[in-house]
Amino acid sequence: MNRPGLLFTLLLLAGSLHADPQADAFQQGKALAAGGNTAHGTISGNHAALSVPGYNTDPKEAALFADGKQDLSGHGLGKQAGCVGADTSGFAGKECDAINFLGDGRPDYPLTRQDALFNLSDSITAANRDGLAGLGSGTGTGGCVTTVIKNPDLQTVEHCEEWLKTEDKRCTLGRVVKVDKDVNYQCDKTTASKTSHECHKKLSVTCTNPTDGCSATGVQLGSIASDMRWEVTPSGGDTLITVGTIGNDYWGWGVYDRNTDFTINKISEVSAFRLDHAWFDDWLWVKVNGVTVYVGPYGGDRLDTDVYVNNWSGEARPGSWLAAQDYGKSGDMYWDGWGNEWNKVDYMVCTSDSACQSYELRTSWDKTLNIDIRPYVREGRNTLWMRTVVGGKGESAIRLVTRQYCPPVCTDTWSDGCAGYNR
Repeated sequence: MNRPGLLFTLLLLAGSLHADPQADAFQQGKALAAGGNTAHGTISGNHAALSVPGYNTDPKEAALFADGKQDLSGHGLGKQAGCVGADTSGFAGKECDAINFLGDGRPDYPLTRQDALFNLSDSITAANRDGLAGLGSGTGTGGCVTTVIKNPDLQTVEHCEEWLKTEDKRCTLGRVVKVDKDVNYQCDKTTASKTSHECHKKLSVTCTNPTDGCSATGVQLGSIASDMRWEVTPSGGDTLITVGTIGNDYWGWGVYDRNTDFTINKISEVSAFRLDHAWFDDWLWVKVNGVTVYVGPYGGDRLDTDVYVNNWSGEARPGSWLAAQDYGKSGDMYWDGWGNEWNKVDYMVCTSDSACQSYELRTSWDKTLNIDIRPYVREGRNTLWMRTVVGGKGESAIRLVTRQYCPPVCTDTWSDGCAGYNR
C-alpha cells in the first residue's frame, strides 16, 4: 500500500474542508493599507490603552516568563484549572472562554468507511496494487527472479543490554532510605537510633585540714571513775579536768593514795594532755599508768614512807634501799655486818634513796606546772594515781588540760558525666 500517497490526499482534503481566516485577515489588511494613510494620525503612545478594552502595558503574566523563568507549564496548568467554571461573559471573560475552548471545546468530526475521503483513496491504492501484481508474470514494471544462494552469509545475533550505573547506595545507621521509581536512593532523613556510650559519675571529697582546739576533750567524760572529787570545765579550745578539792587542811596526819580511771577512744585525736597545776600540803606524788610525772614540792622520784634511821649516825634511808644492800631484816629493823642497826621511824618521807625528811613542811603549795603527759596516756583505759603525804593538816588537788583535734569538715561534690543521657 502506498501510504505516503494516502497521507498527501488526506492533507489536500483537509485544506479544502476549512477556510483560512488568517489569509482573509491578511487580505483585509492589505485593502485597508491601500485605501490611504487614514488611520496614521490617530495612533499614539497611549492610544491602545484608551481604545482597546483590557489593554495593559504591564500584564501580571510578564512575571512568569521574564528573566529566564521557565516554569511556564506549571503556571499554564494552574491558569487552566482556574478557568474551569469561571464567568466567561463580557470582554473580561474572553480569556477563560478561549482557554476552556482549547481545553475541551473543539468539536469532533467522526469519519466512516463510506466517507468520500476513503472512497477517493480506494481508487489510488487499487491502481498501485494492480501494478505490483504484474511483477511476478513479467508484464508489469518488472518480474521477480528466483535466486539460489548456496553459501549464505553467516547469520549473527547481537545482544544489547541496558543497566543502571552501579553506585554504593548504603546509608549510615539511623537514617531512613527513600526509594523512588527511578531507583535513585536518597539518605535524607535522620531518625532516632540506639547507640552505646560510656559515662561516669565521679565523687570528689574535699576536706579541710584538722584543726586543734575543739570542745571535745579526747577523754570519754562518762568513763571517769575516781575516789576523789572531779569536775570538767571548758576553756576556749581547752578542756580543764580538776581532780581533788581545792581547799585547806581538810586532811590530818597521814598518807592518802587515790586512783582516777578514764578512757580515751582515739589517741590520734588527742592534741594535748598536760598537768598544768597542783595544790597540796605537804607532799604530792603523781603517776600516769605507773610512770612518775611529778613529785613535789622538791622533786625526786618517789614519796616513800617506809623509812629507817641508823642508831649510831642518825642517817635515814628508805627500806627499799636497805633491802637492795642485802641487809638483814627482823621485824621493824635492818642490820649490817658491822653492828649497825636501822630502826623504822614514823612521819618521815624519802624522795630518793638518800633524801628523807619529816612529813610536816608547814606550807600549802600552789604550783603552776606545764608537764606534758600525753606520751604516757594510751588508747583505751588509763589510770591517774596520786599520793598525798600530810603532816599535821593538809589537802590535795591537781588540774589537767586536754585538747582534741577538730574532725575535718568534708564536702561531697558529684560530677555527673551522664547528665546528658538521663532522659
